[in-house]
Amino acid sequence: MIIFYFILLISSAIFAFILFQKYSFHQQKPTAEKVKQIITNFNKRFMIKNNLSEAEVEHFLAKSLERYFKNVKTQASMQGRERIDIDINQELGIEVKLSKLLKKTNERNRLLGQMDLYRSRKYINKPLMTIIAGLPADLTAPHILEVEKLLKNKEVEVILLPLYEEKII
Repeated sequence: MIIFYFILLISSAIFAFILFQKYSFHQQKPTAEKVKQIITNFNKRFMIKNNLSEAEVEHFLAKSLERYFKNVKTQASMQGRERIDIDINQELGIEVKLSKLLKKTNERNRLLGQMDLYRSRKYINKPLMTIIAGLPADLTAPHILEVEKLLKNKEVEVILLPLYEEKII
């Protein structure tokens, strides 16, 4: 009978160890490189469509990140009225923009200002990212490349996320 309890104890310890290892995977610290890898792989599998709104793209991306990180929040509050689109563990912030909206100069300037604000209020020494989603041709437009360069100068990681046209057969 003692042997049975001993085996049961060892089996429980092994099971707890395996669960802890799996749980600690979800507790990993978010990095820009890891987020970029997750988003890229997610988009290859699910091919996010171009007809979605910014909020819908944000939702898809947040759901894909929830599989890897704990405490993924959308529209996370900052100090004041500002909200960042996606916050991971209060350690990494992501702003999502559609390339078609960035054709307007005021939207580009707004994005640059948002990044300055987020950097100074919450993400001082933490990773900050912008995901610009749009059709592949739009992502190579001069105004998008200029915004990408300006964001990188502000130490903001940029992901250019291709969206796909819905083909009607």
